[in-house]
Amino acid sequence: MPLRILSIFFFFISACGTSKVSESNNEIQATQPSIYFLTFKIFRRENSKMNAVELVNKTLTAGTMKGKDPEARQFANNLIIFYYRKSLLLDSLIIDHPLYKHLEYTDESRKFAVKDTMLPSADFFFRFQTAQMADELSIVEQQEGQIRQELKRIKL
Repeated sequence: MPLRILSIFFFFISACGTSKVSESNNEIQATQPSIYFLTFKIFRRENSKMNAVELVNKTLTAGTMKGKDPEARQFANNLIIFYYRKSLLLDSLIIDHPLYKHLEYTDESRKFAVKDTMLPSADFFFRFQTAQMADELSIVEQQEGQIRQELKRIKL
């Protein structure tokens, strides 16, 4: 009889006990709001009319953004960033092309003047909120009068 009571006691303890299930880092981040901070360098390739992009820094932190980054102000030259999870498009962001600068100023005769210039290289930065945990992004260049061209595809 005492053996039977003891076995029933152990059965209830093991049935009522909690077990901790470990989650992978991606599963934890997928359930919590996170922010990616990405810094890139864009430059014109030598002996080519094509531009190239290099990832300089990538930081993922838990948190919530108060607002979305501002959209592009230029209409002709932009970079479009597409966010993917398992090859499905989650979101996109259009930013001004960092190599193209549109300058408005007052010239020597005190008249309003406009000048467009292209830089040889530039750093640029963007951030995005991800609760669904994007695992890949694509940076596409849109230049005036040309077909869109993917510059870089990055696994996050």
